[in-house]
Amino acid sequence: MRIAGASYREIAAQLGVSHEAARQLVIKALEQVSDVSEELRAELRKLELERLDAMLRSLWQKVAAGNESAINTALRIMERRAKLAGLDTADKINISAEVVTKPTLEELIALIRPKDETA
Repeated sequence: MRIAGASYREIAAQLGVSHEAARQLVIKALEQVSDVSEELRAELRKLELERLDAMLRSLWQKVAAGNESAINTALRIMERRAKLAGLDTADKINISAEVVTKPTLEELIALIRPKDETA
């Protein structure tokens, strides 16, 4: 239903669940479908981002006017958009370390002893 363009409200009404439950069901279903190609996922992500943008545009005059309810709604839309676009994910940092042990006295002496000197 979602891929066909149904809103979460329409899906919720059809399934007899809340708007949020419908959204969670859609997200779970998409995560569980293993044969969904990356191309389809990208298309769905693009569709969702366009819808979120449209919602935000429709609220923007009220946001700019300082309407607290509109501001809160806009913030929720922006949070969802950032999550969907992966903007809030932490950058991965590769860290490697080398274990260094203290040299023994003999190893230190060997390092400073001239090469031609014998023991």
